[in-house]
Amino acid sequence: MTTGDERINSFAEISDLSDLKPKNDVKKKPTKSEVNKLATDAGFPSRQAPIDRRKLYRTGRNIQLNIKVTSKANEDFYALVDLLGVPLGAVFEMAVDALKATNPKPKK
Repeated sequence: MTTGDERINSFAEISDLSDLKPKNDVKKKPTKSEVNKLATDAGFPSRQAPIDRRKLYRTGRNIQLNIKVTSKANEDFYALVDLLGVPLGAVFEMAVDALKATNPKPKK
């Protein structure tokens, strides 16, 4: 039995440590090119972020409009954005203004 002042030696029963040896089979870390080749061969996608076509503009527009459209309308809209080189909101505003100019009376 021990008192509070004595510490227990966890290794007291082990007297011979000659059987303990370090591992010699330390594996070499693969190079970056080896990892990239293996990933390409296995078909893993790249982790690089895709290039975003949209740009960040500070325009004062702070109301979000979320609508569902067809893929064709989406492609056409982004083609206009790319062609005009203006923010998405500006293209939307131009479209609304053009519709208002051609049909000034709303349906009731």
